[in-house]
Amino acid sequence: MTTPVNGLANGGSAVARFWRPPCLAEGSVCLRAFWSEDAAQGMVEYTLVIIVIAIVMIVMLVWMKDSIGNFFSNVGNALT
Repeated sequence: MTTPVNGLANGGSAVARFWRPPCLAEGSVCLRAFWSEDAAQGMVEYTLVIIVIAIVMIVMLVWMKDSIGNFFSNVGNALT
C-alpha cells in the first residue's frame, strides 16, 4: 500500500490520499533515474554562463560605444 500524500491519512478522498505518478505507483524507479541523471549538467551550466557573459558584453559595448570610439580616435590622433 502506498503512503498518504500531504498527510491526508485520515481525511480527503482516496484519490487525493493515495495518488502517485503511474511510474512510481508500479514500483519502478524511472522517475528517480530521470531526475538523478546529470550527465550533461556541467555542459549546460557552462553554456548558460557563456551566454550571460556574452549578453553583458553586448550591452556594455552598446552602452559605451561613444566612449570606445573617442578612445580609439584619441589613440589614432596621438600616433600621427
